[in-house]
Amino acid sequence: MLSPDSFIRLVDSVLKRPLNQEQQNCVTTGSATPLLIIAGPGTGKTTVLVLRALRHLFVDGMLPETIVITTFTKKAAQEVRTRWLDWGLPLIDAALAHPELQSPGEQEWLRRVDLNRCVTGTLDSICDALLGEFRIAGTVPPVLIEGYPANQRLMREGLAEAYRQHKAQLDEYLSAYTFEGEAPRTQGEMARVVRPIVDRFTHDRIDVGAYRASSPDQAAKEAIANAHESYCAALGAASQMDFALLEKAFLERMTRGELDEAVRSWRAVLVDEYQDTNPLQESIYFEIVRRSSAALSVVGDDDQSLYRFRGATVELFTKFVSRLTSATGLTSSTEYLYQNYRSTPEIAAFFNAFAQGDSNFSAARIHPAKPAISPVRGSTGLPVLGMFRPSAEALAADLAAFLRGVFRGGGASIALSPSASVRLSGAPSGGDFGDAVFLSHSVNEFKNPWGAGQPEPRMPYLLRRELEQHSIRVFNPRGQALADQEPVRILLGLLLECIDRSSMSIPEGRLTPDVMGLTNVARGRLQEWRNAADRFIANNPPPGGLLGFVDAWSTRSSQSAAAWPDDWPVLEIIFKLITWLPAFQSDPEHQVWLEAISRAVAQSRLFSPYGGSILNDSPHDDRSRSSVIRDILRPIAEGLVEVDEELITQVPRDRLSIMTIHQSKGLEFPLVVVDISSGYKSNHRKTTAFRFPDSASSVTRLEDDLASFTDVGAARIARSALDRTFDDLMRLFYVAYSRPQTALLVVGLEKTIATASTVKTVASGWRRDGTWSWHNPSKGKTTLANELPLVRI
Repeated sequence: MLSPDSFIRLVDSVLKRPLNQEQQNCVTTGSATPLLIIAGPGTGKTTVLVLRALRHLFVDGMLPETIVITTFTKKAAQEVRTRWLDWGLPLIDAALAHPELQSPGEQEWLRRVDLNRCVTGTLDSICDALLGEFRIAGTVPPVLIEGYPANQRLMREGLAEAYRQHKAQLDEYLSAYTFEGEAPRTQGEMARVVRPIVDRFTHDRIDVGAYRASSPDQAAKEAIANAHESYCAALGAASQMDFALLEKAFLERMTRGELDEAVRSWRAVLVDEYQDTNPLQESIYFEIVRRSSAALSVVGDDDQSLYRFRGATVELFTKFVSRLTSATGLTSSTEYLYQNYRSTPEIAAFFNAFAQGDSNFSAARIHPAKPAISPVRGSTGLPVLGMFRPSAEALAADLAAFLRGVFRGGGASIALSPSASVRLSGAPSGGDFGDAVFLSHSVNEFKNPWGAGQPEPRMPYLLRRELEQHSIRVFNPRGQALADQEPVRILLGLLLECIDRSSMSIPEGRLTPDVMGLTNVARGRLQEWRNAADRFIANNPPPGGLLGFVDAWSTRSSQSAAAWPDDWPVLEIIFKLITWLPAFQSDPEHQVWLEAISRAVAQSRLFSPYGGSILNDSPHDDRSRSSVIRDILRPIAEGLVEVDEELITQVPRDRLSIMTIHQSKGLEFPLVVVDISSGYKSNHRKTTAFRFPDSASSVTRLEDDLASFTDVGAARIARSALDRTFDDLMRLFYVAYSRPQTALLVVGLEKTIATASTVKTVASGWRRDGTWSWHNPSKGKTTLANELPLVRI
C-alpha cells in the first residue's frame, strides 16, 4: 500500500487539491489512535473527512465495505458519497501506476475494489438498513415513522386520553416547555411540546421509572410516561419505529451480539458534525469501537452546535477525549483545522471577534482553547457592512433597493470615507439573487396576532413585498404555516368540497360536523379553506369546468356508480385539482408546498384506517371521507404538518432565499444578510429570548428537569440553564456570521445600536455582564471588538 506521504502527494497531483499542514495532519494521522478533528467554519472539514476515509483505503488497505461514514443530514451524506466516488475512482487509476504499488497482489486487490460498497449515510439510515438486513427470523423489517404520523400515534395511543383525565396537571407542567409559557391550545401543540420530552426518554437514556415517580408534577409525569409506554407498544405491534426507537433497538441488538456479522467487519468509522450527537448516538459509536476495534475519527466544532432543541449535547464533543477513555479505555489525539478558505479577512475578523467578545462564552468552548480562525483569502477591500433604519418598513425598502443595485443595477457603491469607496456587484457571468441569502432567527412573515387582530408583518414579508414590486421574487416556502398559505388554502378547500360539499343549509359540509377530534382551531381553518375555494371557483379559472368537477366528485352524479373505482386515492384528486392551479406545477415555492401535502397523504397510511383513499361502497364511502378529514386535513389545519427543511433541495438562481440560521448550516453564499434586530422595537419581555435572555429557555429548563434521570445530566448542568441559553444564541449567530464568502451585511433597527439603547442583543456584541463590545466610548462610535469599523450604509 501507499505511505501516508505518498498518498498526500497523489491527492495533490491527481485531484489538484493541495492540503495545508493541518489538513495533512488529519489525513496522515495513524488509524491506531482515535482522532478528534476540531474544524472551524470554511476550513475544509468535508474534504478532510473524505480524504481520511480514502487514506484508510490506500494506506491502511481497508476495503470500502469496512469503512463507515456517518453524517448529520441526508444532504451531507449525498455530498460525502459524491466526493468519495468522484475522488476515489481517479485515485485508484493513478495508484495502479504508482511505484509503491508494483506488487501484483496489491494491484489485483486495488482493481477489485468496489467503491460503491462504502457505507455512507446518516446514522439513522445505517441503523435502518442493518436492522432490516439482520432482522430476527420470522419478523418483518421495521417501518420508520416520523413527523406528524408519529405524533398522531402518540396522541391516539394514550396522550389524548391522558389529557382528558389530567388536563389541569398537564397544562401546568407543559407550560414550562412552551415558548410563551402558556398551556398548549390544541392537540397539535400538545404533541409538539410532549414530543421532545418523550424523545429524550430514549435519546438521553432516561430512567423513566424514576422520572414517573418524581415530584413535583408527578401526575403529569406519570401520564406522559404511560402515554409513551402505550405509544411504544402500539408501534411495536405494527412493526413501526420512530428514529429514537430505531437507534435504541440498534444499540440493544448490537450489545447482544446480534449484529456482529456486520459490525465486527467494520475497520474504520468516521463521524461528521459530532457536536450535534446525543447520548444514545454516543453510546452507539463507543459500542461499535468496543466490538470492532475500528479506527474512530470524529469531526466537529462546538461553536457550530445548533441542535440542543433536538437533544444534541455539545458537552459530548467538548469532553470527547475523557468520555472516550472512560467508555473504551482508548486515548485519542486532537487536530485543529483553522485556516478558512471561505471568507475574506474582514469577515473572519468579525466572527472571530464575536466569538471572543464575551468571556463567559469562552468558558463554554472547548479546552484547551483552539486557534482563532485564520483566513487564507486576500482582502477585497470590502468591510463588514451594517444597515440600520428607524423602522422595519424603512429597512425593507432600503435593503431591497441595495440588493437591486447589486444584482440588477450594475453594483452598489460603498463609501469607506469621503474620498474612498468600493463597489459590490454580482458576478459578471451568471451572478444573480441566488448568490445571496437573508438569514434570520425565524422566517415567519407575520407575527402571531393578538386575539382577533390582524397579524403584523415581519421583515421577511416586508422584504418580499418590496422586491416583488420590482418583479424580483423571493424563495421562502416556510414563511407562513402550511395551512395559511393562500394557494394551499384554495387547494385543500377544493379537496374538502370534493369529498364533503358544503351548501347554504350545511356550510360546514355534511360529514365534517360529526368528525371526531376536530378542535375549534381546526374547524375554523377548514371553513376558511372552504371559503377560499368558493371564491376561487367563482372566479371561474381556466381551463374551465372546475365547478363541474367539484360537483361531480361530491355527488358522483356525472357517471353511474358502477363506473366509479372502488378505491380512489386522495392524491389522484389533488393532482387533478392542480390543473386549475398551475403554479403548483411550475413555481418552486408551490412545489415545496405540494410535496409537503403529498407526503402527509402518503404518511397517513401508517396510522389511518383508510390510508388516504376514498372508498365507493357504503358504509365505507362516508367513513373514508371522514377519515381523510380527520387524519389528513385536521393535522394540516392544526399545524402538525410542516414544510420540512429537507423538502427544500435547491435554491432558485433568480430569487432571494430567506432562511433560518439553522437551515443555512453547512451552506455558504457570496453575500449574506443577517437580520439581528428588525423586530425589536422596544425592550419587551417577549423578545428577550431571541436577543438577550433574562431567563432560561424551555429547552435548557427541560435539560435541568431531566438531569437527575440520565448519566449525561451532570455534564449538561455544569453550566447554568441561563448560561446555556446565552451559549446557544452565541453559537447561532456565529454560524450566521461565518456563512458569507465576500460580503456580510448586518441589518436591524436604529435604536438597537444607539449608544443609550436598552434593547440589548447578543448578536450585536452585548455581553451578558451588560457591557457592549461593539461600542467604543473613546471614539464615540459603534465599532467591532477588534477595532475594525462596522461601515454603515
